[in-house]
This record gives sequence, C-alpha cells and structure tokens, in this order.
Amino acid sequence: MTAPTTSKAASPGESLLRRALRTPVRTLLRGRLTSLATADMVLADADLPERLRDLVHHVVRRTRLWNTEKIAVAQELVAHFQDGLSAGTPSEDLLESFGNLQRAARLIRRSKQRNRPALWVAAHRMKQGLGLLVLLLMATYLVLLVRINLGSPTLARNYWTELNAPVLATPEQERAWPLYRKAAAALSGDRHILHRATGPNDEEWNKVVAFVEANQQATHLFRRAAKRPTLGYLLRPVQVDDEFDDADDATLWNHLAASQQNPPLMGAELEHCHILRHGAILLAYDAHLAADADDSQRFCDDIQSIFGMANHAVESPFLVSDLVSIALVSQGLISLGHGLHHKPETFSHDQLVMLAHALSDVRGGGPFRANFHGERSGFLDLVQRLYTDDGHGGGVPLPSYLSILASVASTTGGENGMPPIAQRLLLPALSPVIADRRELLREYHHVMDLAEQYDKLPLWERESDIAGGAIIALDSSSIIDRLRYQLILTMVPSLSQASFLMEAATQERDAMLAALALEVYRREHNQWPAALDALVPRFLPSVPHDRYDGKPLKYCLIDGDPVLYSVGADRDDDGGRLPDATRMPSGMKDPNRWAREWIPPDRVRHSKAANVGHSTAQLPVQVVPDGDWILWPPVEP
Repeated sequence: MTAPTTSKAASPGESLLRRALRTPVRTLLRGRLTSLATADMVLADADLPERLRDLVHHVVRRTRLWNTEKIAVAQELVAHFQDGLSAGTPSEDLLESFGNLQRAARLIRRSKQRNRPALWVAAHRMKQGLGLLVLLLMATYLVLLVRINLGSPTLARNYWTELNAPVLATPEQERAWPLYRKAAAALSGDRHILHRATGPNDEEWNKVVAFVEANQQATHLFRRAAKRPTLGYLLRPVQVDDEFDDADDATLWNHLAASQQNPPLMGAELEHCHILRHGAILLAYDAHLAADADDSQRFCDDIQSIFGMANHAVESPFLVSDLVSIALVSQGLISLGHGLHHKPETFSHDQLVMLAHALSDVRGGGPFRANFHGERSGFLDLVQRLYTDDGHGGGVPLPSYLSILASVASTTGGENGMPPIAQRLLLPALSPVIADRRELLREYHHVMDLAEQYDKLPLWERESDIAGGAIIALDSSSIIDRLRYQLILTMVPSLSQASFLMEAATQERDAMLAALALEVYRREHNQWPAALDALVPRFLPSVPHDRYDGKPLKYCLIDGDPVLYSVGADRDDDGGRLPDATRMPSGMKDPNRWAREWIPPDRVRHSKAANVGHSTAQLPVQVVPDGDWILWPPVEP
C-alpha cells in the first residue's frame, strides 16, 4: 500500500504566527516551529474520485481527533481506497462496502484514542467521571427539588390543647388571671415610672409615690388575684380576631377550637408576664411606703402577694415565665430585706413567722429548678412545621426551614427571611447536609437532657456547663456540622444562665430565711447567736447550704451586727469582705453582684494559679472577684 505524498514544506509567504498556530504544543515545548499539513491538504493531493474524497472528508471530520491523528486517518483511508481502485474495484463498490460513516468514525476514534499517552487517558477518564458525578448530582438535586417542594408538614400534635388542658380543667373561680386583667386595666397614669425610678433618692421618687397612692384600687386587685390557687392563664396566639380581644377565656378558647386553629407555638402571647411584672413592682413600692409608715400588715400583704404572683408565673410552661417568676421572688426578697433591715421593730413575732412560712413555700419549697417543658414543646412544634413526616420519625426539611432560620437569626421579625423562590431552589442543594428530622431531634433531646441533668446539680457540684459545651462544640466544629444543626444553634436559649439564676435565687431565699430567724432569735435572747447552729431546730430546720461550696452558709458578727454571706465566685472565705471594686471588669458597677458571678471551678483554679506564677492550664486568665457575696444585710450597689 503506497501512501500519498503531502506537502509539508511551508509556503514562502506563510507567516510565523500561522506556523506557530499549526505547531503542536509538544513541538513548541521542544523549541521547534513547523508548518503542519492538514487532512484537507492530504485529500487535495490524493488521486481519488470526488465521491470517495467526500467520504474520507466526512469520516475524518466526524472522528473529532487531534489534527495529527486526522492526517494519519486521512492518509490511511486514501491509501485504502487507492489500493482498491488499483485492484480494479469500482468506486461504487468501495463506497458500498465501507458501511455506515458514523459507525466507522466512532470505531476509528476509539482506536486512535487507545494509542494516546497514558496521562491523557487518565485525564479523559477523570473528565468522564466528573461528568457522571455532575449528572448524578443534578439528578439528585432534581429528585430532592421535587420531593421537598411537593412535601407538606403534618401537624400531628396540637400543643396548644396539650398545654392548656390543665387550665381548662381548673374551675374559673380559682383562676387568678381574670383579676390580674382587671388590675392591669385599673392602672392609671404613666406605669413606666415604676421602672425608671430606683428608690427614695431618685429625683422621680415623688412621682412614684403619687402613682402608687393613685392606684390603690389596682393594688387591691393584685393582692386579691395573688391569693387565688392558680394563675389560670390560657395560652393563645398573639394575633386573635379583634372581636375576641375582651372575651373571657372560655369564649376565646371555644373560638379557637371551633376554627381548628393550630398556629406555631412560637407565636404564643405571654401577656401575663408583663402584667405580673408591673403588678409586682407596684406592690414592692407599696410595701416600701408601708414600711416607712410603720404599716406592718399592709407590708406583709404586699410581700405575700408578690410571692403568690411568683407562684402563679411558674405555672406557665415556658422558660421566660419561669425567669419572670424568679425575678418576682428577687423583687419580694429585696422589699422584704428593706423592711426587715430598716424597720425590724415594726413587725410582730407572728408576722415574722408568717413571712418566713410564705417565703419557704415559694415555688413549692426546696431548691429552685428551671422548667424546660415548654421549650421542648415549642421546638417539637417547630419541627413538625418545618419537616415532612414519613410516619417513622424521619423527614426532610421544607422550604420554610430557611425562612425561619433567617427570620429568627435577624431581629427584623419579618415573616419571610428570603424570597420563596430562593428557598425552593436553595434548600434541595443544602438538604443533604441539613440533619433530617430523626437526627435533629436526637441531637436536640441530647442537649436538653444534658441541660436538665446540669440543672439538677447543686451549684457546688457543677463544673463546666455540659449542655453549653455541647452547643459550643456544634458551633465551633466544621461549617458542615454548623449547617447541619443550625436550627438547634438558633433556637436553644442560654439554658445554663437560666439554671444559675435559679441557684442564685435559692441562695438569696435561704439567706432571707436565716435573716428572719436571726431577728426572731434576737428578740427572744436579746442578742445575736454566736453561730447559725443556735437557730436549729427552733428557728430554722437546718443551716442553709452555701451554694458555692456545699458547706453551711457563712455567718459572722461585724461591729456587733450579723452578716450572712457566701464564699462566692472565688470559693474561698474572705470573712464577709466585698471584692475590691477597682478590679471589677468594665461595665460592672456592683462589687456584690460581681462576687456572685458564676465562674466554672476550672477557670477559678487557673486564675489563682496564674496569680502565683505557676499556671500551666491552657485557659484564658479570667479576673476572679477576691471577696465574698454578702447576703445580709442588704448591700447598696
């Protein structure tokens, strides 16, 4: 077989650029510049009939090979047909015997590619693999797009009904809420003055006195409400039809039940929190005025009412209501401490005992503990709205998932955090990373179980926050894990801080009970006891614990007066001395409040070690208050 000749010499007028463009890269890398023939040039020089030349042209073009490979194919085909013609075979027979052009081109292409360099073969296989991967991802995206956008939430539980069941089972005459509403409606004047004033030395104190005196009817209603057995607050959505704004609970609930409303539990109206806070502050100022006027009965009624309101607030299952309850306890303790410290002789023995009993019964007695039931219900309700339900605990997120995250993460309060079309297109791409329903709930309950386990520990047995540590671990891990559990990171509040406030309030209550017992002891013995053990069991059932070290509450006489204190954040006894105010962190103004700050024991140990110059712990040095938390007598900020 004789190959046709090709003209490989560069034409005299051929430019260097044209030659460079025709030179293979591997030849350029060798520093050589050539002018290449093309398949068309091979055909132009070939002595073939036009129909055979067209056949070769179409086959070569369809191979989509490199230029040098096309030249070789063209040369081989030309030689093949020239041999057939030389053997006397008509061109028509050669055309017919050649077969399908496309199939021939495909076979020739495969044959030439097998002879290419190994590096090219590897790159080609990689490109094919990437192409398949892209197709697979696109197919997966389309499947998820259809699955997610055709999915819908299944509201299997109505948490409104479940949480309101105890309220509806309570007789209306035992519910305090109707009276609280009347008391709030009876308030006249600028009620915000109660929050702006700080005490008798405040320039607006006269306005506070005038407000309290002008609202004695509301004060009386608040006292009446606080004596009722239960709060009886019926949870309802924030947005209710205007015609039901003034309706009683039964009418409102019948309306909600008839309309089969099951809105998000996140939208619950917590009106009682605001009213109870206003009422407690009003009663606290009224108690202050009663003590100044030596009206002990009025003072005792106000203090007992504040504690009754604290008991009512804790009936609501949400953590915010629980914290309001603790705030009311603290408000009552401040007012009681003011009266007992400045006007102790105003109160009879029986009144002191009565106040002690009322205080010891607040929130059922015992250490105060946080209630996370409402938080769990709210999260579960949110999940049933943001995920599908396959009936076996699993499910995928719905488009509203991204909207809720964006809305909660921002402070705009907007209904939609991003355009709906963006949610529908973006979520399928993120859903393989976002935890499915079963995994999300498993991780959420794990965190909440840790929080409840931590909350049950007395303060002196607590090390670092285990629930907060689990949250921090999720938040500080890879971006994939953060995205996977973003709903938990966004929706779980600071559970450890709430738990600490419960322990701090427990300490303040126990100290006030001890202070009441000290006053009763002094009246009977005309002197203060040398130790708190002298109060047991006649005046106290037992000496309260110091919540920071688990030992008995600290007591001493300074200048002849009793001082009750806890070792506080630094966990060592400084003899009832406040921390040095000049060393307080920026933004903190009260050294006594600094002394009660919760600092994990490992950080306290590290700080003390750093102060003596032999710290080896890999922790940031934190300024620890060197002093005690004074619980009695009251310490002015």
